[in-house]
Amino acid sequence: MNTKGPKKKKQHYVPKFYLRGFCGSGDTVFALDKESGGIFTPSVGDFCAERYLYESLSNDPNWYKGKFVYPNYTEDGLCELESAFAPVLKRVAALCVPNAPFTCVGDDDARIIASFVANAIARHPSVFKPLRNELMLSASEEDLSPYRDLMRALGHEGAFEGVAAEGVTRRLLLDTGDGSYQGLIVGELLEMEGIVLRAPGCASFATASFPVLPVVRETGGRDRLSSLYCPISPNAAVIYGPGQLEQAHSDNESASFAQLLAYTKTIARFVLDWCGTEK
Repeated sequence: MNTKGPKKKKQHYVPKFYLRGFCGSGDTVFALDKESGGIFTPSVGDFCAERYLYESLSNDPNWYKGKFVYPNYTEDGLCELESAFAPVLKRVAALCVPNAPFTCVGDDDARIIASFVANAIARHPSVFKPLRNELMLSASEEDLSPYRDLMRALGHEGAFEGVAAEGVTRRLLLDTGDGSYQGLIVGELLEMEGIVLRAPGCASFATASFPVLPVVRETGGRDRLSSLYCPISPNAAVIYGPGQLEQAHSDNESASFAQLLAYTKTIARFVLDWCGTEK
């Protein structure tokens, strides 16, 4: 990975390849400012990004990498993940053809789509920043002291906090194994019924600065995903909702009250988020 310097000042929490799927002509998107109600047209390169979002400050003037602990490592790692996501999302969106209200995908593509959704959740600042801080604060001094002593012996005790933050960042954003934060989300999605919904001919799907709309409820003493919506193109959206897929549009289609309630909450949260008001 490129670690020579933090060349990528603007680091995207919504991937550029994904945003380009919603562009009109050129490399701009139509965006709604929910506070003012105004429409603006930012370029993909400037939209849904923050300066040095995934970098950790070294706080050590003698640190061998300079201002940041390991410049570009996480950003480049995310780009590698995106290179696996992009072709699958494009292929699946192309399956949504007229006269087919929804489509199903194979197990391999379903896992890639679920991994994209999990990564989109994990990397968003509203999730990533507080979760990183929580994990940093939850570590005991007893667990940290050996590493702090090592950094002191190397003459870089001042960089300890930054190195720890870098490790947590990589764990949250680049670790996709079964026991990781993203892996747990993928596991929950794959346990639910998911379909790819085609947009009606008279309308298109829109996305948002947080492109995933998850609904979480407490089950068995822990929070679990109960439903989720995520557009993958103007013509297609992945839906994880109540009921069993084999019952969809059948004579005996049904859903439990708990599933219906979860679905209703999903729609209500979508309306609130889109309108930006509870009134």
